[in-house]
Amino acid sequence: MTRQSRDQDIQALVPQWVELGVTRAGQGWLLGLSVRRVRRAAQGLSVGPLTQDQRTRVALLERIYHALEPWDDACAWLARPNAADPFAGHSPLELAVLFGIPALVVIDQVLTNAATTAQEEMPESPRDPNALPTDQ
Repeated sequence: MTRQSRDQDIQALVPQWVELGVTRAGQGWLLGLSVRRVRRAAQGLSVGPLTQDQRTRVALLERIYHALEPWDDACAWLARPNAADPFAGHSPLELAVLFGIPALVVIDQVLTNAATTAQEEMPESPRDPNALPTDQ
């Protein structure tokens, strides 16, 4: 992956997560970047070299964003405390900030499982927000 393509990935990711209600500071925590570097990406500028950890976070956040796209309730689901396993009363965003890459992997798996279940149970309505994993 070239530096330019990494920059383009982050530049595309920043506005997507703004749509989901995540602040620049929150994006910085999720991406493992400073707020300044997130702002640079939002302005279409290079964020500089990324560590393997940061590249992994970018890839996972892209997957999570695309998994959330079909759901009408994605913003609320990300921010809402959830007692369902594996969230233990935390919101998915809070879990991601607290536990980093392992939490991002779990959130990706939960969303993948929810999408699979929704397609099996309601193939005519995959956008049903009730299919997002929650105990509420």
